[in-house]
Amino acid sequence: MKSTLLSLLLLAGCASMAPEYKKVALLHVGMSEREVLASFGTPLKTVYNGPLTILSYQLYDSKPSLLNPPQKSGRYIVINHGRVEAFGRE
Repeated sequence: MKSTLLSLLLLAGCASMAPEYKKVALLHVGMSEREVLASFGTPLKTVYNGPLTILSYQLYDSKPSLLNPPQKSGRYIVINHGRVEAFGRE
């Protein structure tokens, strides 16, 4: 009984993170800042440097499973004049 409950909780947790790792895969150069904010929400940190805006997030970037527990990694997204210019891991 306990192992069944634990399995269900793990699967429920994995299912709730699935949309985030899929969104990371869809991130691309040229995406609008509005699209980024709609997909990922408010960043943990925002830095303004002239025409550049650098957004920092902690995101799940791989599909979680029982053998691959969910882990977040730091991500940065560079916005230049309202469009994604670059992105990657911090």
